[in-house]
Amino acid sequence: MAATSSQEKKKLYKCVLCNTEGLGNFVYISHIKSKRHLKNLKDRNLPQPNDESNRTIQVTGFKLTPEDDVIQVFLKYGVRLVTRTQSAITIEFHSAEGASKALEDQHHCRGIRLHTSPIKFKRHNAGRSSVPVSPRTWSHLRNHATGNSLNQLIYDLISDLEIKFNEYEKREYLTKLMVRFLTPHFPKVIAHMFGSSANNLGFTGCDVDLYVDLGVYPWDPGYTRGESQTYASNLTWYLAREIRKSRRGVQVQAVPRARVPIVKFQETSTGLFVDLSFRHNMPVYNTKLIFQYTKTHSLVRPYMMIIRCWAKIQNIAGGGEPSWLITNYALSLMMLFYLMYRNDPIIPSVASLKLLPLCHNGPYVVDGWDCSFSDDVGMWIKKHHNASVIHIVAEFFEFFSDLDASEWVISPYAGRLFKKADIKRKDLKHLPNCMLPYCQQNTDIQLNTPFCVQDVFELSHNCTRGLKKGPLTEFQYKCKVAAQISRNVSMGTQSLSDLLEVTEVTPAVLENIVEEERVTKKGVVSDQEVITLDDSSASQDSVEILDVTGNDDSSTEEEEVIPVSMKLLAALDNSVRARQSSSCENGSVKCSDEEQIIMNTSDSEVEVLATADKLDEEVSVIGEMKATPPTSSSAHAAENGLSENDMDLSIGPREFAESVPEKRPLKYVLNFEDIPEFSITFDGAVSGCNNVMNSDDDIAQAACSLTHFVLQQCLKVEVSVMEDFLGSKKRKNFENEEDIDSAKRLKTENGESVSVATKYRRLAQYKCTAEVQLWVGRKKVTKTVPRAVNATPLQHELAITEVQLESQDSCKCPIPIDCLIEVWQKCNNSTYILLTGKSLSENTSVKGNVIQMYSYLTSLVQNLLKKVTQHVHATSTKR
Repeated sequence: MAATSSQEKKKLYKCVLCNTEGLGNFVYISHIKSKRHLKNLKDRNLPQPNDESNRTIQVTGFKLTPEDDVIQVFLKYGVRLVTRTQSAITIEFHSAEGASKALEDQHHCRGIRLHTSPIKFKRHNAGRSSVPVSPRTWSHLRNHATGNSLNQLIYDLISDLEIKFNEYEKREYLTKLMVRFLTPHFPKVIAHMFGSSANNLGFTGCDVDLYVDLGVYPWDPGYTRGESQTYASNLTWYLAREIRKSRRGVQVQAVPRARVPIVKFQETSTGLFVDLSFRHNMPVYNTKLIFQYTKTHSLVRPYMMIIRCWAKIQNIAGGGEPSWLITNYALSLMMLFYLMYRNDPIIPSVASLKLLPLCHNGPYVVDGWDCSFSDDVGMWIKKHHNASVIHIVAEFFEFFSDLDASEWVISPYAGRLFKKADIKRKDLKHLPNCMLPYCQQNTDIQLNTPFCVQDVFELSHNCTRGLKKGPLTEFQYKCKVAAQISRNVSMGTQSLSDLLEVTEVTPAVLENIVEEERVTKKGVVSDQEVITLDDSSASQDSVEILDVTGNDDSSTEEEEVIPVSMKLLAALDNSVRARQSSSCENGSVKCSDEEQIIMNTSDSEVEVLATADKLDEEVSVIGEMKATPPTSSSAHAAENGLSENDMDLSIGPREFAESVPEKRPLKYVLNFEDIPEFSITFDGAVSGCNNVMNSDDDIAQAACSLTHFVLQQCLKVEVSVMEDFLGSKKRKNFENEEDIDSAKRLKTENGESVSVATKYRRLAQYKCTAEVQLWVGRKKVTKTVPRAVNATPLQHELAITEVQLESQDSCKCPIPIDCLIEVWQKCNNSTYILLTGKSLSENTSVKGNVIQMYSYLTSLVQNLLKKVTQHVHATSTKR
């Protein structure tokens, strides 16, 4: 017991949010009670956990015992935050499991028994109670359904949510009452409903947004800015005072300093809550536009109602209170934008509507902005789309979960994404002609925000300017979770009720986000560096250098695996200094320039696969390259019948800098285990079945076809086929003369002695020339290109390539890249495919670009192999 207590005292703690570690008991207690820790917990640039009720307990009965001693008793459960009242201590833990365990156990401090009890927090405006859905409908939503049955559940949900006819009548009556009340004060008054009450997307019981044209306008150009603010403020207070005096409303609240001053109150005769504004009637036109879009196609309204319901339950959208939430209007614009932006648009952009003949008098100019649009959408109403409501909902979540919001402006006006830099320049060379009204304005849209959604009429207005980074990150995290659930709902493996559950943001999720941001800041890469795919299991960490000599037998710990580009940079300095001090012998190259690249080439065919067994240890079968822990060279040599000098494949970053060979191709492993039978064509078509690909020739053909497709079709590399796959009979076994001369041979299971090199055979050899670097910045372009309905993963990649080629940002190589890419197959394991590459140029710049190209090539091939597998399984199941 004493030993256990001693171990607890010696335990060190860390705080991920505050980036501190190695803290002892009382130092950690002081830290979690500090202002700095509390400030970081409440940082609005980070998502806020929403599961406090499950992680918080109250401790009582400690009498005069020091607070720190009481807290120390609970440290072993993972304390996150402590607050003290006169007679109790509230402790928040890192996990619900820790809180549960703390409640179950008995605790004593200085001989006094401590009493623990759970604490429940009420979360306002969140959860299922925040939406008007009946218990009967909730029970129906728990059923797993697909097709028409799922659509019926969606319409039942909407039937509960939507504003009923009698509510519309009550709201119209309220509008007339307010006109009648204001007429003695403002004889020319006119009132219009806008927002959720009038845009066909409102929930039953929602507030009434009312615009009143009072016949006076505080923002007249004849006033200065200060005079306008004073006039508007006085008018706001006057309206609030008159409403309160007449008892037309209760709970009256004036908000005079807002961008749009409003008076909030509850109307006495109807009981409805009202937001009264008087600045201008642009919101009325916004409402009419959204209403028209909901009628443009039968898919639009159900899709928007489900997402609004989901956002309400998740407490990530609302009427602007608190101010860091996404407003309902901004969320509506985001939903409409995706319907315009997807590969098969369901609605036209606002700019497109402006080009059609107006079916009513116009244009309508409000505050200098044209708010007119055509209601001629007949062709869109009749259009057929091969998508269901839940599929489009899933696409929306996927799009916004992956969007790099810091780089783009979302423009429902144009139906496109624009780079913030292009919007800032206001240059029509980088913007479409429809953006001319914005370019002609003197006012700029606010771009220094985490998220930017451009208004459909007032193009200089950012509708999400108040959104903080934390709520945005929370929104994207919840979108990511919802996207997976939506896909499962469409397949019938989860219910619609699961989608409408609150997504918990736990401290563990928060800490992962913080760690990822720190890693990103430490490893920031410029646009000119190679970007690997987000969802690929392969990355730059998978790219290694072959045939490097030197071991450090004194090292006992596994070296850290780092990307090849970082290894090259780390090794470059030491290598150059060593070579500058003395000339290299045995034909090695002397470096006199720090720009000398590490990877040198030779005229020989291949310098790869020195020992197959060592390669097996260094390369995992799932395609991720791992640095092998240094072991005893003599022991390994004895095991394989080799001398110590032959062992040259296993090195760490330190040894890499000390031993820079002249010849070292790049290597990467693809795993074709449990891959279904498939074939591809150069137009991106994929065909196949669920049968596992077992034939050596089939695997070899698939590997060569996929590699050739990525090189020539996706990256637009000019490929000269030096050697192509011809089948087992004509395939040549790779034999390295140096290996034969050095008598490196191994015994097989039947006792035969074979050359190490014959364990691999080359399938194909491609001489590649690249004039454009499509691998540079491709990740960003990928996120802006929606996937077409029924498109294969390969066809989607071709669409990304087309967008890159059309873009002015596509990078041309200063010097054409020449390299050699080869495909290899292991003789005794046909699912083990190896890609190697090397530069054919002595130019140091070209060699660096080859490394970038090869890194993205291998990452993309691995990623497409995974997606093609999923595509074949999905299409085969449907058939």
